[in-house]
Amino acid sequence: MNVHAEALNNIPLNDGDLTLFFRVGTDYNNNFYEYEVPLKLTPKGVYNATNVDSRAQVWLKENEVNFKFDDISAVKQARNVSKGYFSELNKLSEPFSMDMGGYTITIVGNPNLGTVKSIMAGIRNPKLLINYRIALRCGSMNYA
Repeated sequence: MNVHAEALNNIPLNDGDLTLFFRVGTDYNNNFYEYEVPLKLTPKGVYNATNVDSRAQVWLKENEVNFKFDDISAVKQARNVSKGYFSELNKLSEPFSMDMGGYTITIVGNPNLGTVKSIMAGIRNPKLLINYRIALRCGSMNYA
């Protein structure tokens, strides 16, 4: 999924002040995988939508959501080893996160990609210092 973010109305906003999350699971609260990436802002300006270089300046590679199945499997395996999957089932409801170098994957519960019923995307303001107004646009979402 391609994501574009920019500050509005001269509100001070820096790269990484906001994060985008993308969640898939059998529900929104108890069984899901979540991908979270700090947002990099597009500088104000006028861009040519027909120019490849100009589009790359707006739709920044750092903001792309690429849900990698190998990463999900690795994080789930690490969580199961860490928490003791069969001996401590109640601990699966606690969020388990791993930094994947530029983005974070979190697992809650025992999600299964074969039974996905919900998809959620949103913005987080982890610093909670200012109520931001931003323009956020999501581009194409591709399924493979």
